[in-house]
Amino acid sequence: MFDALKRGLGQLTIFQGREPRRQFWPYVGWIYLIHFVVMQIVMTPIMLVMMSEMMADMMRVTATLSEVTDPAVVNAQMAELMSKTFLPLLGPLVAISLVSLAVMVALMAAAVTRRLHDMGQPGWWGVLPLPFTAASMIATPMMFGSFSSDFFNGLPDESFFMWLFANLICSGLYMIALIILIALLAQPTKPGANRYGEAP
Repeated sequence: MFDALKRGLGQLTIFQGREPRRQFWPYVGWIYLIHFVVMQIVMTPIMLVMMSEMMADMMRVTATLSEVTDPAVVNAQMAELMSKTFLPLLGPLVAISLVSLAVMVALMAAAVTRRLHDMGQPGWWGVLPLPFTAASMIATPMMFGSFSSDFFNGLPDESFFMWLFANLICSGLYMIALIILIALLAQPTKPGANRYGEAP
């Protein structure tokens, strides 16, 4: 089992040639397992700090607003809580997500390319989901950054809903692109030689 990981890591920069399913999927499984474990180790402390800071600030705001009857003051405090507590903590999460995406692309790019070559497809099919991932990573912080006190007044906040819609569209297109890519990667080896080399 470790041979698949060792072989795949040894071929990180080899984009030529072909790779059959029996070599590709064990490597992908190991990469996703390692990625999941590392992300849990990295993200859990950050999420715990984020949640405890948000809860502390929420308790502070709730205590100060318990006697306030003016809805405008309550809404302004909630908007301030969102902008001063949640948004600064969102930055590290976005940064970690970007680094995680870059590492996953680096670890998988050559293997995906060789696997696509094995079916006679160009390796460029492997980048199909990436633009939608990048767009969603841009839209999410923009969506949370568009909160205003009007949002808590019950007034429609057009910029928030615009970014929410953009994020939903990007996420949906990402899922479609990912399904297409997985369907391509799951196809059997094309027998015989093709323009990318001999059958493995």
